[in-house]
Amino acid sequence: MYRFHLKDAVLEDVVPFQKANGVHLFQFMHRNHINFQQFWAPIFTHTSIVMKKILEIYDGFQNRKTIVDVGGSSGLGIGMIKSKYPLIKAINFDLPQETQIAHPIPAIPDDGMVVVLEMLLPTSPEADASNKEVRNMDIVMNMFFGGAERTEKEFEALGMAAGFARMRLVCSACKFWLMEFYKN
Repeated sequence: MYRFHLKDAVLEDVVPFQKANGVHLFQFMHRNHINFQQFWAPIFTHTSIVMKKILEIYDGFQNRKTIVDVGGSSGLGIGMIKSKYPLIKAINFDLPQETQIAHPIPAIPDDGMVVVLEMLLPTSPEADASNKEVRNMDIVMNMFFGGAERTEKEFEALGMAAGFARMRLVCSACKFWLMEFYKN
């Protein structure tokens, strides 16, 4: 991969991995017989660590009837929530073609909320280890998927644009922050 095509991501709005290889990362893995289980193993391990800590410090799922994990992949995270709160109806949702036509806000009851668990991109210029790790993840997400980490203000603006009235930063674990978005 020619220097990862990072400048092209900025100048041409392309996904660097895709430009270098001609296909998306997952197509590349399939074409080259790369073991998906080996690829996902460290991600599952990390998810287990983060979710275990979140479930120790966050009780916001306690009185919920239904939760939907959007982009839930294998269902590991929602499965961990379900095992702690067995009466919750848990839905794992990870179908891009469905999310393009979904209407998420009307489906949420007035007393409902959206919980987001993501890294927050630091706004301070300090180069401590924590900030570096999140900034590195921002670069990785851009290189392989065309994605990006967001700041707290960007998440808040995204929530407001989606019709939510307020956002609350609740707790963090392993550099991931739990945010609650409320309709009222």
